[in-house]
Amino acid sequence: MDLEAFADAAQTVGELDALEVITHDALQGSGFNAFMFASRSRDGAAELFGRCNRPYLKRYRTERLNVVDPVAREVRASWLPVTWDCVDYLSAGREGWAELFESSAEIGYERGISAPVNGPLGQQHILTAIYSGSRVGLRTSCRSLGHELMVLGAYLACAYDRLTTRSEDGHLALSDRQLECLAWSAKGKTAWEVSRIIGVTERTVNFHLQTAMSKLEATSKHHAWLKAVRLGLISV
Repeated sequence: MDLEAFADAAQTVGELDALEVITHDALQGSGFNAFMFASRSRDGAAELFGRCNRPYLKRYRTERLNVVDPVAREVRASWLPVTWDCVDYLSAGREGWAELFESSAEIGYERGISAPVNGPLGQQHILTAIYSGSRVGLRTSCRSLGHELMVLGAYLACAYDRLTTRSEDGHLALSDRQLECLAWSAKGKTAWEVSRIIGVTERTVNFHLQTAMSKLEATSKHHAWLKAVRLGLISV
């Protein structure tokens, strides 16, 4: 599957399992044999999705290896993809690095490219693709492969967000008042203005907005109404 076909498929895919398959197929065509898509959860751990060694994926998540992973740290501070090789870190002598990259090399994950993927609401993701070729081959083509990962990562993140938001929040029962307050907030009205429009106190409006934010796991009123629009709960 080429990049254009993946972009089309990602916009209509209906299940996470299917998203995993088409992402793997697209990356495999460029010489990558595994991938991991990571985002930070509220507790700072890495929420992981991908086609790679399951025990390794579980260990990376439960032991919070993203905290000591120097590649993850470098990517979070970069606009551009980071090309990496285990050899470069095994000899660095830094605490935690040797164990991390030894375990990675043991399962054949010796080198790859990690690309930052940033969303419209401040979301931060990292797409890591494991390269199946040689060190020289990766260095030779890292720029073009990195560009491909950044584009592919954007479509992957968009699809992942759509599917996980739907599965996690699709059952939420927001009250009519909560939806009404969100809808007016989406139109740029302040809590005081909304209180005058719907005939309640400003404090009550803020209560409804705070409850809606909690149910939607949003970080702000702006974030909440954007999620509500994306879920089809309100329109603007």
